[in-house]
Amino acid sequence: MKIAPNIVVKHFDELDAGDLFIYDFEGGASAGIKIIDPGQNGDLGALLLGPQFPGEQNAPHLIAAPKKTVVSFGKDFTIALPIAPAFWAINEAPTSVASMVIDATNCVYFRVSHEEQGDRLIDVNTGKISNGPASDIFAFPKSWKIVIGKDSGEAHVLVQQN
Repeated sequence: MKIAPNIVVKHFDELDAGDLFIYDFEGGASAGIKIIDPGQNGDLGALLLGPQFPGEQNAPHLIAAPKKTVVSFGKDFTIALPIAPAFWAINEAPTSVASMVIDATNCVYFRVSHEEQGDRLIDVNTGKISNGPASDIFAFPKSWKIVIGKDSGEAHVLVQQN
C-alpha cells in the first residue's frame, strides 16, 4: 500500500529543523516549518505559515516548540514562485509582516517580524534563524505557494500567500 503524499505522524520534538508539518490548535490548523535558533543556545520553535493562526495572529509568525503530535512532510515540498512581473519586488522589501526573500545564491528565507528581536530571517532549507543572506542582492516574491507531492504528479497546495 502507498500513501500519497509521503507523511510521517510523530511528535514535534522528533522533527528535523526545516521539516514542514501540520500543527493543529484549538480552532484550526496551520502549516509550519520547524526552526532552530543558533543565537539562543539552539532553542527550537516553529514558523507558522497558515492558512489559519492561533489566537489573534493573522500572519506567519514564530512560536515556541509545540508539545504536540504533528503530521510531517519532512523536506519533501516545493516552493512555487510567481512568474508574472507584478508579483515581484526587487531589492526593496514589501511592507507586509512576513515575506519571502530570495538572494543571489537562490537561498530562500522567510522574513518575519518578532516583537522583541525585530525582523528575523529563517533559512527554509535548514530551518535555522539566520543573520541574513550571504548576498546583498535580493528579490521578494509577493505571492508564493508551498506544494506537496509535485514529484509524484499529485501536486497539492498546502498553503499560499497572495
